[in-house]
Amino acid sequence: MEPILRLYRQPGTRDERHLRYDSLALVMKVFDTIIDQSGFGSEVTDETVIIAVKPLLRAWDEASGRAPEAGLHEEVLARILAELKNEGQRQEPFEVPYQAFDGEGCPKDQVLRFKLLVEQFGYEGGIVLRLSSEAINLFLNAFGLDIEDAQVANEAVVQSQLERGRYNEAVQSAQNAHGQSMRFEEKVRLLLLQITRDIDRVDWRGEADELLREALAHVGSRLHVEDNIMRSAQDKVDSLNEDDTRRSALAEVIRLMKDCHQRHLLLHKRLMPARGEYMRQQARQAFVARSLREPVDLRDSVLRDLLQQPAGLAAELLERHGGVFAGPQAPALLNLRELVHWQLMPKRQMGGGLAPVEELVLAQGGYREDRFPDAAVEEAGRALGALEARARLSELIGEWKGRVRPLDVVDALVMQVMRTFGDEAENAGYRVELAERSGLRCRRHFGDDLWVTPDREEVHRADSP
Repeated sequence: MEPILRLYRQPGTRDERHLRYDSLALVMKVFDTIIDQSGFGSEVTDETVIIAVKPLLRAWDEASGRAPEAGLHEEVLARILAELKNEGQRQEPFEVPYQAFDGEGCPKDQVLRFKLLVEQFGYEGGIVLRLSSEAINLFLNAFGLDIEDAQVANEAVVQSQLERGRYNEAVQSAQNAHGQSMRFEEKVRLLLLQITRDIDRVDWRGEADELLREALAHVGSRLHVEDNIMRSAQDKVDSLNEDDTRRSALAEVIRLMKDCHQRHLLLHKRLMPARGEYMRQQARQAFVARSLREPVDLRDSVLRDLLQQPAGLAAELLERHGGVFAGPQAPALLNLRELVHWQLMPKRQMGGGLAPVEELVLAQGGYREDRFPDAAVEEAGRALGALEARARLSELIGEWKGRVRPLDVVDALVMQVMRTFGDEAENAGYRVELAERSGLRCRRHFGDDLWVTPDREEVHRADSP
């Protein structure tokens, strides 16, 4: 669309008379003329297009009260044809740079090359006009289809591409079908939501009833087609080798179709009781005053427009008019019938239970130091047993980290010191006492710093004069 939009926004002419005409409408008419009049025994030239499009230009002039100018009409159409042929670049393909991601997720610069209007030699040797495949697809997709028809077409394309082995193209078509299923789900959801909000805004006889019946039939057929697509894709995956790169594309097709299948199953579940829901809502809303109903869609009609406003203006609107959208809230009334029924209910007997509850014995069971490997625990014990002088726990941690000890060995050393603190551990070879509260501030350890004193140092102190 970029060359066409550039022609629409920047006509590329200094003659202001050219701006009277809508370039986008003229381009669509050119495409329509070439598609309609091309075929065996029929050739489209520049003159053919000009003759077919001129009535539009004359109609514009007559609607604005200006006299038609034949020369001006030919200039406008010649400029449009030249732009579609890319004559400014000697009719080379248009180039649009973009970025895409490769299989590893890295962005790569890409260039999309395409043509719109092509000149070729005709059957009689003259120059004729042909539309490229990209231009034909662009023209056909410019006219909106019903969501149901578009979804049927996309899934049919997926089936055809799988049969022809075009797996990468099938992924793109499956993504389009997935998007159409989401749009169809939103369409039905809004209709069902409107029924619960205000039945007077729903034309049940003329539109809603027929739409729901068609939606049920459409969902049923989609479930059957999607199941066939998943089966076909899975069969092709099973027939490929494990290292085949095409398996990823087929897996993506299966994933997208499975998501569509799940959405349609849930949608079918909501459509089945829709007719009964309409009857219930009609009985509920029949005697409700029209002013108490909620005719405004707060999400789409209020919230979406409000979020597009600047913060200051949105805050001012909410402070001034925010309470209007909440609606009246009637206080709940006491139901005497329910109250009397509840009071006359017999008292429920409370049983003593089927089995006696045993008293819990809160005693510490056997503890196994499975957090650390045996080698780490043994190495930490040897280090504490070989301690020559009194040292702080923080000093020992820093010393061991300086020796590039494994972290599990350092943690095992800290754990053994903490377990010995406050206990008279027999044959431990050292004692642990409080050195400074909250004095231990390491990256992995925090708390009170402790003194670790070997037993041999205590003996040496007792023998000294």
